[in-house]
This record gives sequence, C-alpha cells and structure tokens, in this order.
Amino acid sequence: MEDTPTTEQRVIEIIAERLCRDPEHVSLSSDLDVDLGADSLDRVELGMELEDDFDVVIQDDEINKCITVQDVVTMIVEKTTPPTPNELAS
Repeated sequence: MEDTPTTEQRVIEIIAERLCRDPEHVSLSSDLDVDLGADSLDRVELGMELEDDFDVVIQDDEINKCITVQDVVTMIVEKTTPPTPNELAS
C-alpha cells in the first residue's frame, strides 16, 4: 500500500523541486525569498504548479503574500477544504 503524502509534505516537495533545493532543507518556517532564494518568476511558476497539483486557482497576489512555506500550506489547505454548513448558510 502506497502512502499518500499530506498537503504539507506535497507542498514542501513542490517548493523544493521548483527551487532546486533538497526537501530535507525545506521547513515550514523557511522564508521563500530569504532562505530558499525564490524570485518573482519562481513564485509565478510555483503558483501554477500548485494549481495543477491541488486543482485550485491561485492568483498572483495570493502567492506573493506568502512569506514562508507554512503560508503556502495554509493557503492550499484553505482552498482545498470544503466549506462547512455554517459557512454555506452565511
């Protein structure tokens, strides 16, 4: 039986691959720009790859607001979690 990676693990894998980093050196607290060297083009490409992988829509300003890997994970979780009945009612 193959283990399915968690959202967190998959986001780290995608970021590491896109930014040519060893996944072992990418943590939730890693700063996309300072620690991982992402530039504006990297962010656009990262956003497109995350869209494809998680079947979501990510606006450029959303990915640009993400400072850390945790910010990216949080954004993806929010986009992939179905609304609760209370959220639908409001």
